[in-house]
Amino acid sequence: MKKIFFILVATLTFLISYASETPHKQLLVFRNSGEVNLFYTDSIQSITIENNDSLGLCQVFQSHGDIKRAIPIAEIDSVAFGSRNRLEIKPNVRVLKDDIDMPHIKSYNGKSILYSIAAPSSVVPDVGELIFYGQITELFPVGVCARVTSSSRESDGVRINIETVDPSEIFSEYFYAGDSSDPELQKMAKIMSHAPGYNGNLGSINLSTDYVNAGISLDVEFTDVVFNPRRHFYHLQCILKPKAEIGLNIDLDKTESKKTYLERTRTLTPIALVFIPSFDFAAFLKIEAALKLKLDLTREFAIMYEWTRQNGSNIFSEPLVMRNNAEPDDLGQVKTYIQLDGEIFTGLEIAARFGLIGDLAGAGIRVNAGPRFTGELGYGVLRNLSEIYNPETYAKGVLAASIGIDWQIFLYYKTLENLFNQEFETEDIGPKLSFDFLKQEHNLFPPFENTTCITTSAQSLVTRTEVSEPIVYPVEVGFNVETEGNEEPIATAFLDEVLDANNDEPLGLTHSFEGIALPYNKLENTYINPVFNYDGFVIKAKPSYASKNMYYNYFAHAKVAGASIIGGAVDVRTKTHDGTCMLIGNYFPRFKKNQLFSFDGGYGINLPIEVLGPMIYGTWQNESSDEEEILIFNTDLSGEHNGASFTFVLNKPQAGDIKIKFDDSEHSNLTYTIIELTDDILALKKKGKSTINIYRRK
Repeated sequence: MKKIFFILVATLTFLISYASETPHKQLLVFRNSGEVNLFYTDSIQSITIENNDSLGLCQVFQSHGDIKRAIPIAEIDSVAFGSRNRLEIKPNVRVLKDDIDMPHIKSYNGKSILYSIAAPSSVVPDVGELIFYGQITELFPVGVCARVTSSSRESDGVRINIETVDPSEIFSEYFYAGDSSDPELQKMAKIMSHAPGYNGNLGSINLSTDYVNAGISLDVEFTDVVFNPRRHFYHLQCILKPKAEIGLNIDLDKTESKKTYLERTRTLTPIALVFIPSFDFAAFLKIEAALKLKLDLTREFAIMYEWTRQNGSNIFSEPLVMRNNAEPDDLGQVKTYIQLDGEIFTGLEIAARFGLIGDLAGAGIRVNAGPRFTGELGYGVLRNLSEIYNPETYAKGVLAASIGIDWQIFLYYKTLENLFNQEFETEDIGPKLSFDFLKQEHNLFPPFENTTCITTSAQSLVTRTEVSEPIVYPVEVGFNVETEGNEEPIATAFLDEVLDANNDEPLGLTHSFEGIALPYNKLENTYINPVFNYDGFVIKAKPSYASKNMYYNYFAHAKVAGASIIGGAVDVRTKTHDGTCMLIGNYFPRFKKNQLFSFDGGYGINLPIEVLGPMIYGTWQNESSDEEEILIFNTDLSGEHNGASFTFVLNKPQAGDIKIKFDDSEHSNLTYTIIELTDDILALKKKGKSTINIYRRK
C-alpha cells in the first residue's frame, strides 16, 4: 500500500486542478497506528517526499498558510479520497429514548440509574446489556455509554448499577472526518438526538471595575475532526475566537495581583454523539507592575490548538494565535501618559474540557489570552532623563505589546457530590507555559534623528531635528540650549505644534534662538537637546553639539548692456566631448534640498496672514468623511472643532500651516497644512498624515 503515496503527487496534481469545482474534497491518510490525518484538496499547496532526521522518510503535505505536516511513509496504511463517514450502532445496544425511557427514570448518580417502581420490565435494561444516551441533559450531565453490571429492587424503584465503556463497544461501524458545522455531521447526530448546532457563540461578558471596562465575546469552532472509536483514535482542532473591546484606567504603585470576573460555563451538545466539549471562561486582569495607564483598544484574534486522544492518552498541542487580517496595528486610543514598569495582562481565561460520552473524567487545557503590555518605564527613569540624557535609559521609553498566551494542561473529574452542577475537581499536570505572539514595540519617547545645531552669531543659533517613526501619545516638543558643567539650560523653547501620535510621515522640527548668551569662544561645550513634556517631566533626548561651520553658496548674476556676468561659486556640471571637465575658482558642495524643512513655498499654500485670514475665516464642513466634522475659524483667531474650542495661528513658520491649540486637555493639538484654498473649498492635510480632507464652506 505504501507505493500509493509515491504516486500521490501526480494524483493530487489532478485533484487540485479541479478543487475549485469540488471544494473541500477530503483526502484521508490512514496510519497503521490507528491515527488518521485529514486534508482538503482545495487547501493543499504541495506534496513532497522528504527525509526527516527524527521521523525518517516522510510524505510532507503543505497547506495554505505554510502549514506543514510530515507523515512517515513507514506508518502509512492506506489513502482515501472523499468522505468515508459511517455510523452504525450494534444491534444489542439499548438506545435510551426521550419519549420511551426518560419518563420512567428517576435519578442518575454516575454509578447507577434508578427506574420508577411502575416502570415496565421491557424498559428496564437487563444485566450485561449495553445502554447508550447521546445527549447532555440535567438528568444525564455526561450522557450514558455503559454496561449494566447488576440490578436490584428497592422500595422506590429498580436500581441498575452500570460501568462506563468505550464507545468502540457501542458502535459496530463508526468513522467521522469533517468539522463541527458539516451538515453531514448534523445529520449523523440527529439519528439519535435532537441536537442543535455545535459551533457558534459561547457567550459574552460585560465588565466594569475600578481598573477595566470590557465587552468580551467568545466564539468556538471545531475543524479537522477525525473520530475513529474502533481504533481508539480521536482528533480535532479547536479554534477559539475572542473579541474584546477593553478600556484600561490604572494608576497604581508597584503591585502584583490577578483577578477573574464574571465566570461562565457552557457545555455543548455531544459532537457526533461521542465527544463532549465543555468550556469555562471569565475575564481576567493580571498586574505585576507599577503603572499609570489609560487606553481604549479593540482586539479580535483566534487561538488554535489540537486535541488528540489515542488509546486513552490525551495530548494537547501548543496554542497558536492566528491574526485577524482586519486587526489594527496601533494600540488603540491612548488618553493619558503611559508609565509601565512591569507587566499588565488582560483578556479571557478559557478552560476547555474534552471528554467522551459517559466519562466522569477527562483532560483539559486552560488558556489565558489577550493583550499583554510590558515595559521598564517608571518614575525613576523619567526623573533621571529629566536631569541628563543617557542612551540606555532613553531606550526604555518603549511599550512592548503582544497577544499573550499562558496555558496549562489539567486533568478533571466529577465526584458524586458535584455530578449535577458545573463544578469539577482538577489537577494540573506539567508546567505552566507562556508565549507572546504578534509582538511589537511602540515608541513612548520620540525617536529623534539627525539633530543639528549651528550658531549664527554670539547670541543666536538655529537647530533642527527629525522624527520618522510614530509615537503612541502626542507630546509637546522643544529644544534646550545647554553647556557642560551647568545644571540649568541657557534657554528652553517649546514649539507651537504638538508631535502627534501615530504619524505615518516623517516630520522636521526646527527653531531659531535669538538674543541668548552663548559662550562663543567655547562652543565645543555648548549643545542642543531635543526635549518633550512627559507626565510632568521635561525629558532630554540625544544632544547635538553646536558648530560654527556653515556653507554659504554665494551666487551672483548681473546683466549689463546685453552681457551676462556670473560670480561666486558656480555649480559646473558640463563636460567636454571626451569626458574632461575643468573647474576654475572655488568649489562648493551641491546640497540636496530636504523637503522636511523646505518652508519657502513648502508643501502648503504660503501666503501672508493678511491674505490667508479673510479666506479662512468662516465655517467649513468635511465632505471627505462619512462622519460629520465641522471647523470654525473666527477673526479673533479662536475657533471650534466639532464643538471643542481652540485658538489658532496661521502660516507660522512660513509653511502654509494652521496650528490649532485646544482649550482643554482632552483634545490633542493639531497642525494642518493648507493644500488648496478657494472661496468655497479648503483642502487640508493633517501634519504627519497622508490623507487630504476636503472641506466646503457652509
